[in-house]
Amino acid sequence: MATLDDMTGWRDELERLRPDTPLYKKLYSKEYREGPRKRIPLERLILFAEVMLKNKETREAITQLFNYYKLPDQPEFGELADDPRYPHWAPGVLMDFTVWFTLKTEMPPNDAGYMQFGGALAASVALGTFATVRRAEAVNAIKNMNYFATFIEA
Repeated sequence: MATLDDMTGWRDELERLRPDTPLYKKLYSKEYREGPRKRIPLERLILFAEVMLKNKETREAITQLFNYYKLPDQPEFGELADDPRYPHWAPGVLMDFTVWFTLKTEMPPNDAGYMQFGGALAASVALGTFATVRRAEAVNAIKNMNYFATFIEA
């Protein structure tokens, strides 16, 4: 079984955890998905970024995706499918990872919060802006992003 320290087999485990397990049914039920969004504790968001960076596949996905977003001449959002530079495989990997992580930690899903802020935190380390996700400067950088307080409980 994959763990937060050793993600070996995380994709196989994800397939076993969804969609027929009671935990998946609870966390991804209609009332959870359509009810008030649960804010993510800041420590859990930092852990999300740390775990993402430990795995080669998820680290490569976040790196390629954020490198693409830094391009000055990227097309409009709706035209990404036609851009051969866009890492089409990366969002799927990151969404699968997000589902696995929320199931593993039994946290209510908040995909936008995890990916917008946790992804940005992980990318800042993967791209060399900060040495670790626990640096005060890295955490402060995401705290200053728009809508932080909407998704994250600091």
